[in-house]
Amino acid sequence: MDVYTEFAAKASKYKNPVNDVGVTSLWGIDDIQNVLSDTEIEFKKEHSFTPSKLVDELKPFDRVLFKMMFTGSVYRKLYRLLELELVE
Repeated sequence: MDVYTEFAAKASKYKNPVNDVGVTSLWGIDDIQNVLSDTEIEFKKEHSFTPSKLVDELKPFDRVLFKMMFTGSVYRKLYRLLELELVE
């Protein structure tokens, strides 16, 4: 599941591609456990949007720029890629 954080959802009202299709409301998730409580879905793990193997293939300048913009704690304040599983 690809999710915005609460901060990113609030900030996205200014510039977001989904606005072009008429979306008027977005919401974000900071703590997936709160959303999943009382469901049959469990959180498995968080994935990176930018696997280090691919980042390491970039040219040195691009690698540094990419890491500053799209990895680590700064990026996690905006987006999350979560793996969930239905519990049977």
